[in-house]
Amino acid sequence: MYNNYMRLKPTMATNLYENIILVVVTSRIIPIALIIIFILVSINPSHTGSGGNRILTEPDKNVKSQISTNYAYSREPAPMGIADYGIGYNNVPYEYNTTSFMGIVNITYIHTYNSSINSTLPFGRYGMSVQLNTVMRFSSGEKTYVYWAQNVAVINTSDNEIAFIDNVWNMSSQDSVMKNSTISGNGSIYGNAYIASASEALPGNYKNLKTPFFIKFITNVTEVNGRPELIFMYNDGYGWVTYDSPEFKFVSGLTAKPVFTVNGYKLTPSDNYYDAELVLGGPGNGTKTVDEKSNIEMYLKYWNGHNYQMITNAFNYGSDTQEGICNVTDTYKFNNGFIYASVINSSSNNELKQIYNLKDVALVNISSNLKSGYISINGTMHQFFNCDANLTLAPGYYNITVYSSNRQFIKSEFYQLRSGEYLHIFAGAFYKIILNESGLPVGTKWYVNYTYSTSNISNSIIIMLKNGYYSLNISSANKDYRPENYTINIKVSGNNQTVNITFIPVLFNINIIEHGLGPGQKWTIIINGTKYETTEKSISLDEMNGTYEYKIPETNGFYSSNPTGIIRIIGNNVTINIYYHKGMVDELQEYLYLFVAGIIVAASIFIIFKKRKRR
Repeated sequence: MYNNYMRLKPTMATNLYENIILVVVTSRIIPIALIIIFILVSINPSHTGSGGNRILTEPDKNVKSQISTNYAYSREPAPMGIADYGIGYNNVPYEYNTTSFMGIVNITYIHTYNSSINSTLPFGRYGMSVQLNTVMRFSSGEKTYVYWAQNVAVINTSDNEIAFIDNVWNMSSQDSVMKNSTISGNGSIYGNAYIASASEALPGNYKNLKTPFFIKFITNVTEVNGRPELIFMYNDGYGWVTYDSPEFKFVSGLTAKPVFTVNGYKLTPSDNYYDAELVLGGPGNGTKTVDEKSNIEMYLKYWNGHNYQMITNAFNYGSDTQEGICNVTDTYKFNNGFIYASVINSSSNNELKQIYNLKDVALVNISSNLKSGYISINGTMHQFFNCDANLTLAPGYYNITVYSSNRQFIKSEFYQLRSGEYLHIFAGAFYKIILNESGLPVGTKWYVNYTYSTSNISNSIIIMLKNGYYSLNISSANKDYRPENYTINIKVSGNNQTVNITFIPVLFNINIIEHGLGPGQKWTIIINGTKYETTEKSISLDEMNGTYEYKIPETNGFYSSNPTGIIRIIGNNVTINIYYHKGMVDELQEYLYLFVAGIIVAASIFIIFKKRKRR
């Protein structure tokens, strides 16, 4: 293993200032580890203006952004993909905050190459990176801190081997540094950055992916024990993995909660962009690479408090990282209404530009009183929380359907969306009806049928209903049980309700009739170990479908001709006849008694006769 320390100077703008760069790369000797710093490009144009704290606002059309997105890059090679600078139609700025960004990259195929890339960099000449870059800010005391978070996949495009790393940089001032006392996580401080590489043992890391494949990133910011914490996640087909959660341990008290910020009014204190970007570039150390063959879809979404929503204004390049790529065409396309940046290799149409804005797309707001649910856009499901959903869609025709959290149908309509349109859909006021079941064996499926049907194997079903009168039909997959009431009538009038449903066993009669005993004589039958006694002529029992073993013991010397047997109940009542008779031992004893008595009588007569004869 070895470490490679380098000092680098960005050279892409006349007013860039020098950054000290530290690169640490470990060899591919097992165990594998990869640590690499991605490079900031800092700019210092004049700028004015300020912004509010909002998710998304109607921009002030009289205000123009003083920020140029072309200070760092005006042509390829550049970090190409999709980015939100907080600048919309006609250069109008806006600002929003969020706690999470999601990047989705669908790769049909990719191959990059740059013969000048140092072979010590990860994956060498065939290496490239995919970066989700976001800017976090928070306040502690009277000071505001700004940090840049990078969630990165590095790919060897010769065999599609992939590795994940994250970086955190300090943008709080022109001369900000990162200290060991600043942050703690799975990584360490190197120079002016925190760097962590995902463990080789994690699912999906250091895997050779087969095309087509996807990479998903989520970067979250939250508060833990009064301190900001970043959360870096990825999913490349092996499920979601959280590989690092660095905490800003120097913070002793927050006066403004940590958020990611997109702001087109101003730059960061270090003169970088308040942007969010999902971009392609070289494998690290400010390297550039060449796209030789590609077909890639890139989606950039932010958490709006209800769902992940595609950004509403997009550029096809980022600016806060120095890694770049060339020979690509990056344009706006959509799939089933959802907008993405399409990246293909091409030597023409390589302009760095805004690829869409609010004038090109439609915004859809769906409001309800559902705590959570799903929206289907032409059959594609998307989850939402906290009553509302906000979507950025391409113009077109859509079947928009709303479902509750348990996929219960709520509302469905066809809509035509036009460019620049805002559509509000009211899904209605629905109330939660909780149906609690008792009496069924654990794991038994049961059903509630009304206008729409639903089922469950747990002991609760939740349905959402508008105000009105409803008849609920209850049933079970296990026909050995039935509801106490097959139909339940309820009235919904502006409140949630709880309804208890009781299932009872379906029983059939077993009628056991005795023959052969005298009146009032006690007799017994034992069924599956349970003893039943009576002096009546019959015993009547109610049992479920099934097989039952019986035994009939002797009673006062009388025996059953069928002392053991099987009773089978298959959806019908059953009658069993029991026939008693005297036991053979008792009959022999009776015959012996008569025989002895006969001998004694005969002997007595003989003796009397002899005595009389002597006289």
